[in-house]
Amino acid sequence: LYHNRFVRWYVNLFMKLALTRPGKWFLSNFTARLDPIVYRLTGGRLNSTGVILFPVLALTTTGRKSGKKRTVQLAYVAFDDSAYLVASNFGKDHHPAWMHNIEADPRVSAQIRGDHYELTAEKLTDAEKAVVWDRLVAEVPNFDLYEQRSGRSLRVFRLPMPGIEETRVRTGSQPRPA
Repeated sequence: LYHNRFVRWYVNLFMKLALTRPGKWFLSNFTARLDPIVYRLTGGRLNSTGVILFPVLALTTTGRKSGKKRTVQLAYVAFDDSAYLVASNFGKDHHPAWMHNIEADPRVSAQIRGDHYELTAEKLTDAEKAVVWDRLVAEVPNFDLYEQRSGRSLRVFRLPMPGIEETRVRTGSQPRPA
């Protein structure tokens, strides 16, 4: 997936950082708040760490209590004309707010680079999650570790997005096929 030696090193560094207590705090309290702003301002080309490590989208939900629009930046895995989101919350023992917002109102918007989508999120059943889990972990290995560390079953959501695989290639979210 990553052909540049520096980028591979950088990805490995952040994956290891995310597994430490200080790293989890930094990522969930600092970068998670700043990333959507930087992502929006740069048209999806950068985030607060400077390099986008995984394909990401900016997900906007409606707050279940406040009714206000809430935007978070999330890694996604694209296949079968869908973007899959994992409610990992960096391996914390509680679910992320965006997940509760989707469960209250599945209508969301997503931004991938400069492309905007209005979508309806679908929560996968345990059986559906079992079918796709290995593929999700193959692309974002920390998902498996987050599930183990959190002590909870991570919920998975699907955003139906016909052509998402082509969007990832066109926007540079992943290397072009050789």
